[in-house]
Amino acid sequence: MSLTLEEIQMALVEAGLDATARSKATKALREAEEAKKAESGSGNGPKAKNRLVICVRGDDKLKEVLQAGYVIKVPESSDNNTILTRIQTASAQQNSASKRKKNFIAKYSDFFGFSKRKFTKGVDIQPLTKQAVEVIVLPTEEINFG
Repeated sequence: MSLTLEEIQMALVEAGLDATARSKATKALREAEEAKKAESGSGNGPKAKNRLVICVRGDDKLKEVLQAGYVIKVPESSDNNTILTRIQTASAQQNSASKRKKNFIAKYSDFFGFSKRKFTKGVDIQPLTKQAVEVIVLPTEEINFG
């Protein structure tokens, strides 16, 4: 149950306390509230940043080939074979825009780093990472406990 300071003051008036006792009580309540806020605020340091990791099931040959990857969001109904074509289309549209003279997109890493939502929305893809993320190759599907 949480009461406001005004509600507490009204209860003190109804209880018949004199003005000095009411002011001392409200002063003590304010100090306690400020101390509680300071205590709760001091424990909130900077949040730990997370990193993305892609887990791929495969054999040891993939470990040599896969080192980094990007995450893209596409609709369920889309065809996976057209994703690279859509990236190329969005890159061409962004490069041909009159305001896009800097950050020219020539590589896939440029696309993920510099692409704007305005151009990717038209081809119905959404890059979720701007930098390459680590890829871990899982040797088997089973989890070994112990």
